[in-house]
Amino acid sequence: WRALETTALYKLLAQQGVVTGRVIQEVTAEIADPFKAQLLETDIGGALLRINRLVFDTDQHPVEYLSLYLSPTKSRILMNISADQIDSAESGLVAHDVSHGPAN
Repeated sequence: WRALETTALYKLLAQQGVVTGRVIQEVTAEIADPFKAQLLETDIGGALLRINRLVFDTDQHPVEYLSLYLSPTKSRILMNISADQIDSAESGLVAHDVSHGPAN
């Protein structure tokens, strides 16, 4: 763990022979509880961005899972998508998890 104080995780993984293959990333929103609000210097009950990231090596073995919380007033998400992937599932999907309730 001490190595993480001075060296990025992905560099340490590469030094161990891990070759990063792909990343699945999900961006959602969450309400700030007292603990997260204090850490992120935001209001309790305020909106937070939550990123869940799963990193795989080139053999499709998971090598990292990360949940990251961001204050939307202090952070932003940047994505670099090539033109040939701009309208594809590889560049990202919008998933609506809405229950429709009983039909009338």
